[in-house]
Amino acid sequence: MVRAMSRSGGTLVVTILDSHPDVAMSYELYPSLLELEDGSPGGLARVIAQLRPRRGSRFANQVENPRFATFLKRLPRGGLAPDDIVEVFETHIADGKGVATAADRIRLMERCALWKADREGKPRWGFKCLGPYDDYLEPYPQASFVNVIRDGRDVLASQLLQMKGPRDVARVANGWASNHRTFRKFAARRDANAHELIYEDLVRDPESTIRALCSAVGLSFRAELLRHNDQPHSVYGASHLSMERIRQPIDRSSVGRWRRDLTSEEAHEFMATAGETMTMLGYE
Repeated sequence: MVRAMSRSGGTLVVTILDSHPDVAMSYELYPSLLELEDGSPGGLARVIAQLRPRRGSRFANQVENPRFATFLKRLPRGGLAPDDIVEVFETHIADGKGVATAADRIRLMERCALWKADREGKPRWGFKCLGPYDDYLEPYPQASFVNVIRDGRDVLASQLLQMKGPRDVARVANGWASNHRTFRKFAARRDANAHELIYEDLVRDPESTIRALCSAVGLSFRAELLRHNDQPHSVYGASHLSMERIRQPIDRSSVGRWRRDLTSEEAHEFMATAGETMTMLGYE
């Protein structure tokens, strides 16, 4: 499981892992997107029934629930076509499962990830995770968790470019600090196989960082992990905000972007909120 705050390099790490011949990675399949007012098998079946009339590019837009539609729109990143999506969901419903509980939502995510793993002939699978780590640890006690850490000021600079409305520095700073403190607390537990990956280390010394990542999650190092952009990833056939970056070789061009993209007031405001966590994680 890869955990990364938006614009932290998590998609790059997922794509690197997906380059391994033993690992099939899906992308942002978050349990919260599967919450329905009626999460029973029957309620889920009624939502899926909305998908049957059409299989075109606007397939997911037939679903009235916008968050559920977002989940569906992300499934092509794992290679699932509309017919595959309907088949996976109908199998879930036939097993008497809905999406009323976190366990059932994560089980449905697993079915989607397994579909990709089976198609690619890979024995291991994973995806970007979000939400309470215990929700994942309970069904998968042997799971590995990787938290991607990037200089919060660079995260802020990147997020502000995507932000609609006022530039909310405090919200990003609070979220950044909370995410990393929560993961570090989780990583201290004896039952958690949890690791941290520093984005700046990855782009400055890819081989050493990826070798350490492989060791942490129980994979053999493979040279193709250093050439992720040369692999036929399923995400390349879909849409993703980070597509331009993950199609390129690893590079360090975005390190320190905050120096040119943030005002001095924004940089100081971020540090006023998240400075203690920045220091804890080794940033100046």
